[in-house]
Amino acid sequence: MVSYSIPTHLPFSIDNGTGMISTKTELDYETTKEYAFVVTAMDGAIDKRLGTASVTVQVTDVPDEPPVFKKLLYSVHVPENAANYPVIKVEAEDPDTVPEITYTILMGDNELFTIDRKSGMIRTAKPLDREITARHQLIVGTEENGDEQPGSTTTVEIFVDDKNDNAPIFTSVVRPVTIEDSSSIGSLVQTVVAMDSDATPPNNRIRYKLVGRGKASIYFHVEPDTGAVRVRDDLRKEADSEYTVEVQAYDQGDPVMSSVSSLTVYVSHSATVPPDVGLGFADTVYTEHVAENSPNGTLVRILPLLNKREHSPDTPLKCRLTESSQKGKVEGVFYVKLTEDRDCAIYLNTSSLDFETLAEYSLEVQLESIQGLINPESSKATIKVHVTDANDNEPVFVFPEQSTITTAKGKYYAIVTKDMLLGTRFLQIKAKDKDSGDFGKIVYHKNSWTKAAEEYFSLDEDTGEISNIKTFENVPKDVLPFKFSVTARDNPNSEQDYKIARVSVVINLLQPDNQLIVEVADQNADAMRRKSRSLLTAIEEKTGLVAGLEKLTARHYLGENGTLESDPKGTDVWFYLLDPVSGEILTRESKPVKKAVEEGMHKAVAARLQTAVSGPRGPLWAVEARRPQVAAAPLATALPAALIALAAVVLVAAIAATIYICASWNRYKKHKEQAIQQYGTLSMSMPTPRPASGYESSEDEPAPRYETQVLNMAVDDADLQLDFSPNNHAFNIHSVQYMTKENGERSPTLSETATTARASSVNENGGTLNNMHSNQVFEPIANNSALSRNTQTLNRRAAAAPHPLNNALGTLPRVNNNHPPTGLLATTLGRKINGGNNHKKKATQPIMAYDEIPGLQRASDNDNVTFGKRNFTGYNYDQSPVETTTEL
Repeated sequence: MVSYSIPTHLPFSIDNGTGMISTKTELDYETTKEYAFVVTAMDGAIDKRLGTASVTVQVTDVPDEPPVFKKLLYSVHVPENAANYPVIKVEAEDPDTVPEITYTILMGDNELFTIDRKSGMIRTAKPLDREITARHQLIVGTEENGDEQPGSTTTVEIFVDDKNDNAPIFTSVVRPVTIEDSSSIGSLVQTVVAMDSDATPPNNRIRYKLVGRGKASIYFHVEPDTGAVRVRDDLRKEADSEYTVEVQAYDQGDPVMSSVSSLTVYVSHSATVPPDVGLGFADTVYTEHVAENSPNGTLVRILPLLNKREHSPDTPLKCRLTESSQKGKVEGVFYVKLTEDRDCAIYLNTSSLDFETLAEYSLEVQLESIQGLINPESSKATIKVHVTDANDNEPVFVFPEQSTITTAKGKYYAIVTKDMLLGTRFLQIKAKDKDSGDFGKIVYHKNSWTKAAEEYFSLDEDTGEISNIKTFENVPKDVLPFKFSVTARDNPNSEQDYKIARVSVVINLLQPDNQLIVEVADQNADAMRRKSRSLLTAIEEKTGLVAGLEKLTARHYLGENGTLESDPKGTDVWFYLLDPVSGEILTRESKPVKKAVEEGMHKAVAARLQTAVSGPRGPLWAVEARRPQVAAAPLATALPAALIALAAVVLVAAIAATIYICASWNRYKKHKEQAIQQYGTLSMSMPTPRPASGYESSEDEPAPRYETQVLNMAVDDADLQLDFSPNNHAFNIHSVQYMTKENGERSPTLSETATTARASSVNENGGTLNNMHSNQVFEPIANNSALSRNTQTLNRRAAAAPHPLNNALGTLPRVNNNHPPTGLLATTLGRKINGGNNHKKKATQPIMAYDEIPGLQRASDNDNVTFGKRNFTGYNYDQSPVETTTEL
């Protein structure tokens, strides 16, 4: 049997039978960290044998020792007004191998101080104020040591050092004071008092002084220690009746703290003068002009003063702008001062007048002097200052749509096509100028135009419009794209005062292989037009190429038979792409365009527009439309063909006009024949007798042959229906006229139209025309119903003896069987032969003398027509079926 043993002085014990070693007491790592001893093993034989073994026991440390502060009191000074200021670092010791110390403030103002839980550094959480608390105390401990034994906590005593952080404060409100201008020098005006809240001197020691730029420091002063304000000089030297005395109270600390209080002192002046010698402005309203580019200090206007020489040169005068002139945009722009000649002068106080911002200022100047010396009616003057425009703004180009590509900004891009007509204005360069008048007028000029640009384009100097002067069928590739510049110049009428701006222009020739089309199926062209710039921006951001819009059309697609169909609900967006560096237009087969298509250019457009967009493609062509295009004929060949076509059109129009005139003439002739047939005619079958001459012949001048023709139209008074108005186309008495004797002048009428008088008759039983001589007697016909009913007779009677009615008396009677043969109305047209004396009358007088015919009266509207009543006893006639007509 084996037994075990160890030395007895060890804090260990061993089981004699098992050899188990155990501790007899608590081990202390801090006292002994390791034990080394020998274990002896002995058997139970008579002659005992033994063996030994060395054992080493290492003590493992555990945190069983509380931290202890070696220093029980810390004292420190901290300046006030310092936030996050490091106050002090406290230290505690932990005997354990691995110290574990957690610092905490057990007592004190946790709002003003903080402690680092690991390092023990105490800092200010807020600025400390010496005037509130001069000393702070903190009790600091550890979370591991909760005992109340000495060393478990430490005390931190913090003293706050005073800083000059408080400015002096005036203890009372300073009120205005009124004094006489005769107040003696040294007179007390008022005493001001201030206090400083700082705790220690010199921070709370206060002194006083006057500040400010006014005249107050000339006539007043303040005692530095007491704050008493006193009169310093004779107040009668100035006309001012009000002074603002600014008193500053300051301490002696570092830095110096101060505050200012204003004391208003009113000075009462007693001098008075009559108004006619009072001081005042020569005029109360002035107008002045100042250029907008005038420099600071420019003299605007001098306002002369009246009666200034009536007073002593020492009389105080002052000019100032009123408060109304110092408000708003006028504030600080002008200032006023007294000149050496004691006049008020207005000066410009800025160099930034801008006609485009404000073109007119209204100023009011107040004249001040000793009370009673100023004429109240002329103490103020109003000045209207008009700012005149100057050429201070350059022309600025306006771009209708600006590309988002940096290298393309500030340029004009345009396209032309081969089928573009001559004189097409396809691009307008436009600039604006903020200046007005001629300064804002802009003209455009060519700049750096190449030979090709001069050959193909023209520039309108007034509008900036660029148009083509040559077609683009055969443009050399080496001149594409066209690149040139245009300048915009303002003030075109000046040779010196003008400003110029320059812009680049890039023009490409658009051909079918440059055209790109994307389809938007659910938006029409009007809706897409409002989104076109957004669409181009999406393309530019995705591809890095400059995008331009050619046009917007209805969506096109190929039908079943290869026809080109359109859908107005959708839109085809036609666009093109340009290289941002060279400005050259790209084809669909170019690498940049193919790359843009492969990278999903249309998807970026769809995302921007929030709608479905097809992939880019070229133009569609209908199957039947795919024919070789015939080249346009040159202008020299097309012009003769156009002239021939025009001549053919004129010829056709002339033939049509001729046919129309012939047809109209035929219709007119037919209408005339119908009109003639409508009226019956009486033809005179008897031979016309030789008309009697009313003139006698002489040897020198044979008598011309004239005759008097009388047309008697007899109708019953009760059945009178003759119409002699101008509306009667058969007979118009207003047109009756006669030839004069000597020179063929016509007698006066109301119408120049020749008149034809037609008398027609169709008798129920026939009609007759009788020739009667003067010895025949008119037979009564009034009661002869068989012969006289509706009978009209036109007779011509031969003259056997001179008688006023003996020449061709024609009667056209209309008789009613129920009335006696009286009351017949005879209308006579005639020219009387007056015994051969008429040939001696003047040519301007009518040949006819109606007054010599008994029973006749001249018509009121034609001297050649008379009216009268005559009774006819009757005459014989033979009925004839022939319709006759006579014309006068």
